[in-house]
Amino acid sequence: MKKIILCSILLVSFSCTKKREAENPIKYFEFSFNNTFETSFSLVYKPNDSLYIREHWSFNDIYDSVKSPKGKTNYSAKINGKEEKELVKLISSLNLKKIKNGHFEDYSDGDTYAIFLKKDSINKMITVRSLNAPKELDSLAYWIYHLKSKLILVKTNKKLNFKTAKYVLPSPPPPPIIAQ
Repeated sequence: MKKIILCSILLVSFSCTKKREAENPIKYFEFSFNNTFETSFSLVYKPNDSLYIREHWSFNDIYDSVKSPKGKTNYSAKINGKEEKELVKLISSLNLKKIKNGHFEDYSDGDTYAIFLKKDSINKMITVRSLNAPKELDSLAYWIYHLKSKLILVKTNKKLNFKTAKYVLPSPPPPPIIAQ
């Protein structure tokens, strides 16, 4: 009898896991974002896991009283079910076969972001530094940007490496102070 109950529990658990995987075609999603005057961060999402975020630099670094996010720091965060469904919906709506890998315009400041995605059988890197990027890319990027501002970030010592981080331009150095 105990074996039957155990087998039933395992079968139900396995079928629930398979159902969640079928509902979420994303295997791995990575995103890096930089805007000239406020933040530069990278984020990784894997289904059924925490989000992991690396704050490369932050405007908050100049304030001692602000706890997070601080530059050169790794964080983890949980997203609720509603947020995860919205993230999966936005990512799933990307037509990866039609979206170009690079969208670039030459300007001195502004927003830059990069996306690396494993979805179904496709692995794709997309870089954006353009005012004319596909709407679905910008919608996803700014949704993530706003989501990050609402998350409760917990500092972590987990080592994080991001493929997308190298495509995000570093912040400009501050202007030199000239003594008079």
